[in-house]
Amino acid sequence: MMQALDGRDDAQARAMMHRLNRQALDLLSRQVTPLVSGWLRELWDHAERLTRALELAARPVPVGNLGPFLDALLAGDRPAGLAALVADQARCKAALADAFLDAAQLAPAQARRRSRGARTSTFQPSPSNTVNEETSR
Repeated sequence: MMQALDGRDDAQARAMMHRLNRQALDLLSRQVTPLVSGWLRELWDHAERLTRALELAARPVPVGNLGPFLDALLAGDRPAGLAALVADQARCKAALADAFLDAAQLAPAQARRRSRGARTSTFQPSPSNTVNEETSR
């Protein structure tokens, strides 16, 4: 199924490829300790949130294809699996960096200026909200 979806750029194909990749990663995470498995799932959740935020900003990131990695694992070819995983991670890293740079340029200039400025508190305590000596006794 991954081979059929690889290279397609429509929203449905991207969504299906995301789901297939995540299912494969979740299956693989069952092979490690619960602590490592939880850490990996949190990492993958965070990556999905970043990818979804970019998609909502009209800057979709091409979905990776874990097919070659999975094929190498099933064949017992560890070096090929590692090479496929490293190549997919490099592609993802480059695509995310480009997408974030493009998304930053799409942001309104006023919003960018506001976010870079020093944050100041607008909270002004009223006398009734402060603790004085008499009420603290």
